[in-house]
Amino acid sequence: MNQVTRVPSPWPAVAAGAALSLALFGLAWELWVAPLRPGGSWLALKVVPLLLACPGLWNARIRTFQWMSLAVWLYVGESLVRILGLTQIEPALRAGRQGALRLLELRLVLRQADALAGAASAVVAAVARNAVDLGQRPDVTGARRGHLAGLERDLLR
Repeated sequence: MNQVTRVPSPWPAVAAGAALSLALFGLAWELWVAPLRPGGSWLALKVVPLLLACPGLWNARIRTFQWMSLAVWLYVGESLVRILGLTQIEPALRAGRQGALRLLELRLVLRQADALAGAASAVVAAVARNAVDLGQRPDVTGARRGHLAGLERDLLR
């Protein structure tokens, strides 16, 4: 099995340059451009993983590319929160949470309806079985006539 262990050119240089640029930009952002606290904060240390990845990216190590493809999303998420601010993100989060709760409620309702339908079916089968045991024809009426007729046919065999 031919397995790729190195990333082909020119991507190692491009990725290392992008990581280094992002590290420098993040450092400048946290210390001078828009620090969370005046004079900078410890959040500037978030660039350390980027700096640690630069040699692996430059040497085209596939594992470094793999973990950086996952780690970069932490920086994307943090930048979106900083750009948009929590005041603009909170309504979307709240709407997503409400939607998730509604889906959960719907799932629970459907599960209960399924359980009730199963219980009702079991009761109907028991009644039909008892009627057959007594030599009577089961009473099959209502909207579920087709379903119960199939059940009756199966029981009378």
